[in-house]
Amino acid sequence: MRLMKPSTIAMAALTLGLGLIACGDEPPAGPEGAASSASAKPGATAEPIKRPDPIVTKTYRADACYYGSLALKQARDAYVASLGGAEPSADKIPQFGSDPDDAKKDDGATPTPTPAGSGAPTAAPTAKSTAAPTAKPTAAATAKPTAKPTAAATAKPTAAATGTAAATADATGAASAAIRPPMPPEKMRQQVRFDQFIRHCNTAITVKDAPDPDLDAALKEFSEYALPFSKVIQEANSYYTQEKYKEDDFKQGKTYHACLTGTGTCETKDKNAKPVSNAFSQLDEKLAKLKAAVDKYKGAKPVDKGAFEESQKVSDEAVQQATDLLLAFDAKPVDTAKAKTALAALEATTEKLKGFGEGKDKPDPWAKAVPPQLSLLITEAKALVEKAPEEITPAKIYKIVSIHNRVLEKNFSALQTKLREASGGRPMGPAQRKLQPKLPPNHPK
Repeated sequence: MRLMKPSTIAMAALTLGLGLIACGDEPPAGPEGAASSASAKPGATAEPIKRPDPIVTKTYRADACYYGSLALKQARDAYVASLGGAEPSADKIPQFGSDPDDAKKDDGATPTPTPAGSGAPTAAPTAKSTAAPTAKPTAAATAKPTAKPTAAATAKPTAAATGTAAATADATGAASAAIRPPMPPEKMRQQVRFDQFIRHCNTAITVKDAPDPDLDAALKEFSEYALPFSKVIQEANSYYTQEKYKEDDFKQGKTYHACLTGTGTCETKDKNAKPVSNAFSQLDEKLAKLKAAVDKYKGAKPVDKGAFEESQKVSDEAVQQATDLLLAFDAKPVDTAKAKTALAALEATTEKLKGFGEGKDKPDPWAKAVPPQLSLLITEAKALVEKAPEEITPAKIYKIVSIHNRVLEKNFSALQTKLREASGGRPMGPAQRKLQPKLPPNHPK
């Protein structure tokens, strides 16, 4: 009977160890599970993580749904203005509310805004820059030796050749990124991810212990209309950004145009979604109906702010001022006087909120999370309030909508952080995720 080689034994032991790790008990996914795992001590029972009041959660999600969906108005207005009443053509390429000025700052990459809580917009690298380059071995590495080398001599050149190939690959990738030609400004467009705003509608419906038949029905109705609508806009934006209209002479572009502005029908890639038809003309009515349902819910079930901490109260005040600012820009025409008033109040409140984070050993959740987004909003608003209303483009208002949505999220996530800390859990770090070991091929999971 042949004995197993040491390397084989080592591999078997590694596989067994990984299997034991994978098969063991894992904490539940999400921030609560990670925090519980981090805070649990051996031999002790982890205290359940406290959760926000369901009414607070539902109110936040409903607000994020409605105010985020105002971005659809900017997409519509940008589209209509870019065409001037005509159909899409080589001389009339539609716009969907993204800001070309942002794209120009990115030196050719396409920036992707991440509403609803992903932090500052990030640039999505192109496939060309991210693809792993294939390095060809040099002649010295591939040449066959004239004499049969010893085992030791063979190992050394192989390692050197491997290092050379890796270095060549890195150099090739760096050179490829360095010589990538800049994208013409007219082709620089952001991705428009309106669906991320609208998904708050569905999340609001599923909040435990806070059902509301009227609000839930309104959220469901709006989502069934707006989510397919947003996906059509995204698909159309990609169609024009990738210049696919050159391949079909605007055939698909005219189909998009018909279902957005007229009685034509668009089927999205999501086969479970309703077909989209005459989407633009329905938007104002759908938004008004949603707003009425959200306001009715908030009037019947107001958030109890009696137990709010001082920093939480100030943050809540800042959120309301940020909302007033958004609504001033959303008005037709833009109400610059109201915007200036809201902006001045928001600047003062933001400075007050920052004060709660000064001179403390333990950071205040609201002072840490909310002011950075408020500062972004203030910066964008300052650049607009001195302009004439007709000079404030839908793309600029879209950015206000997007940052406002992140203000809402950060205000809510600060509450989650506070409750997690009160439950004995450590604050979540940006790199804390549910990790699983990489298993060998065909390993049973």
